[in-house]
Amino acid sequence: AGFAGSALEIVLLLAMQILAGSVYRQVAWVVAVFMAGLAVGAFAATRWLELRRTAEGETPQPRGFGIEPLLGLIALGVAAFAVLVPAFLHALDRWTALRAGEVAIQGIILLFTFGLAGLVGAQFPLANRLAADTRQAAARLYTADFVGASLGALLTSVWLVPLAGIAGVCWIAGGLNVLAALIVFRKGSAA
Repeated sequence: AGFAGSALEIVLLLAMQILAGSVYRQVAWVVAVFMAGLAVGAFAATRWLELRRTAEGETPQPRGFGIEPLLGLIALGVAAFAVLVPAFLHALDRWTALRAGEVAIQGIILLFTFGLAGLVGAQFPLANRLAADTRQAAARLYTADFVGASLGALLTSVWLVPLAGIAGVCWIAGGLNVLAALIVFRKGSAA
């Protein structure tokens, strides 16, 4: 989640620079909207987990959608998002040719950024719940998320974009999320 989130955020920052002509004044907006999306996604997932608990405490309700399928579907959602980014950017590029407003294009990119971050933010509480909800498991997940985010930002900006291009980065992020979804689904079916 961290890798894909950072890699795709870099792609969206590059898109902002390409389509809006400058990124320096928009960086704060993109980062703030991304952080807000993470918070909303994490809040929504945490609230969903709370609603699954019974009045007795930690016992999940037997009916409804399980954590593993939801986590897998969110990973597939991030993968779909990643795969659609190049087409989305191409459409926005065509829109700029029609002299659409710079503010409208920036707003659309910010909405896309918020959606991505919401999906990525929802993954941590769900994964934490699957990992027995212990402090050690949470620490490992938090560390893995930060390492993934760091590598996503570093490798994307230094190596992947120059080597594979924006579409290639999106396909790599999408492929990694499909792989993650398959692992979660497999783990869920084995339990």
